[in-house]
Amino acid sequence: MSKHLNVLIIVIMIGISVTFSVIYINKYVDFTSTDSLGPTVEADTQVPPKPEENLPDVEYSVFPRVAVRGEDAIVNVTGGPGSEYLCDSYHLGGSIYALISTDSNGDDYRARGQGIAVARFDEGCNLKETLTLENSIGCRYLCACPSASGLLIVASCTEGIRVWSVSTSMVSYQTNLPYVAESACAILDGEENIVSVCGERLYLFSLTPSLDLGFSFSVGEAGYEAFALYSYIDEYRLFVRGLGTGAVYRANRQGFIEKHVTMRADAVTPCETGFVLGGAREHATIEIYDYQMNPLSTLDLPRCETLTLSSYSGGVLVLLGDELHTTAYLLCSHGDLICSTVLGAGIPYGTPSYTDGRFVISCIEDQQITVYSYKPMDQSIVNLHVVLGAERAQIWTKGAYLFLACDTIFDYGDFTLKMGGRDVYLLRFQ
Repeated sequence: MSKHLNVLIIVIMIGISVTFSVIYINKYVDFTSTDSLGPTVEADTQVPPKPEENLPDVEYSVFPRVAVRGEDAIVNVTGGPGSEYLCDSYHLGGSIYALISTDSNGDDYRARGQGIAVARFDEGCNLKETLTLENSIGCRYLCACPSASGLLIVASCTEGIRVWSVSTSMVSYQTNLPYVAESACAILDGEENIVSVCGERLYLFSLTPSLDLGFSFSVGEAGYEAFALYSYIDEYRLFVRGLGTGAVYRANRQGFIEKHVTMRADAVTPCETGFVLGGAREHATIEIYDYQMNPLSTLDLPRCETLTLSSYSGGVLVLLGDELHTTAYLLCSHGDLICSTVLGAGIPYGTPSYTDGRFVISCIEDQQITVYSYKPMDQSIVNLHVVLGAERAQIWTKGAYLFLACDTIFDYGDFTLKMGGRDVYLLRFQ
């Protein structure tokens, strides 16, 4: 009996001990935190990722952009939040192509650095579309010319030169070539483009419509600027200039033929007898050569600051500009002086265009461009238009219209469609 009692007492004591232990644990022990340095995260809990910083949305233009009527012309603009500079312009078929240097990412362009772009307008100055070609910092426009499919554009980049073919429908493709170039010029010869670049050496090469390299060879040493290239039958004439002299290289598809040393020319134009070179020094000098680069005649004209040449069916127009005015000199194709006429204030700006028996000539004074119509047959001069604020302007005529492409920072007159720091404009005058 006493044995059973002892067992019962032991069981009751164990039960009392367990009960008090449970009460103590629940009251004094906290299981909600196991780490005094921070909260405990349960195993099945996922921490949401840190949201990314919201970047501002870039807005791009929707085309076409319809031209508007300005003070004196039909006007349109292309640009972006940065700055656009006009490099060149071409009127091909019914479209006008503006070649542009841009640093804008937004509105009309998608450049991430200093880019090269193309804007296509119709003849009513409506902006149809744009195309950003290059975003590389250090890529610099060199030259362009018509191609079999549209335009060929050459630029100097850090790795050499980059060449684009841009079709009239704004489809582009490119090739990279390992030439070092500081200057370049290009022409369309049949279906191919002939290109000359000058940097470490002077090169001449051909490109097929698909930008495959054809012939390629060095025609001369460094130290020159390549500024004009012409084809003659099955040969090429490459005009270069250095610090105090100039030269003409003859070549064909097989290689270099010969070099002719000339004066340092500021301008060159083909004429009925060959080529006309003009240089502005203490006085203006005009030299005429035949197609084999044999000298024919030399003519000295008065001192000038700038000199421009343009050929026409009756001979050659020479424009000389000084601090007072621009004077037009008419020469026959053999270099004899026919007559001279003072046009007006300012110096010649750009290359004159010749259609329907008249030259359209632009002169610039301060920031004002004056456009003249000049008829060699009767020496008549008509002041067509005055444009204030246009920079890097290019002027040409087609039919009854006069077109002007330029860039500007102005925001008044005909330039009120401002988009960024500097924009490119196209104007059409009646």
